[in-house]
Amino acid sequence: MEDIIIDNGENGIPTLASEEQWSRRGEQFDRMSKAGYNNAKDALGIDSYWHGGDNHGMRITLGREMERCFCSGCWISVICIGMASVEAFSNEIWGHGKVRKELEEIEFPHIGWWESLRNKRNSIMHVNSNSTYHEESNYDLHYYAKMTVWFSYFFMDYICLWREKNSDNLPSSQQLS
Repeated sequence: MEDIIIDNGENGIPTLASEEQWSRRGEQFDRMSKAGYNNAKDALGIDSYWHGGDNHGMRITLGREMERCFCSGCWISVICIGMASVEAFSNEIWGHGKVRKELEEIEFPHIGWWESLRNKRNSIMHVNSNSTYHEESNYDLHYYAKMTVWFSYFFMDYICLWREKNSDNLPSSQQLS
């Protein structure tokens, strides 16, 4: 069964996307990124959104790069870029190596997804005898790419919204600018 969004060549090796593929993948990317933002708002019961800070440009740049990879059908690149953006964002906010502790402190609702996608990215980036990503089907990689898009937007929006909601209780060094 052919799926125009997922099919991209043999063994997951991307081929040039048709205009229709690019367009449909772009629509799917938009749905996933908007769902991440809306789910973050719902999880915190917040209606507003803070648009600023030093990392806003990084978020836009990496988001656009992730979108290009998604529309091209480069599922592995989406996973790597999406989780790299999550890691860069969290390191900027909390510092290196403190992410899990901070996520637990703020009662982040999807620590399991953070761990799962981080492990998937690590198995791709740090190839060893336990790496299995090269054995996964195109459908599985597409699923992880979609979840990475959703999660990266959810993660960054949730953290920004949480910080906005709790800005009075943050140390002055972590106050929103």
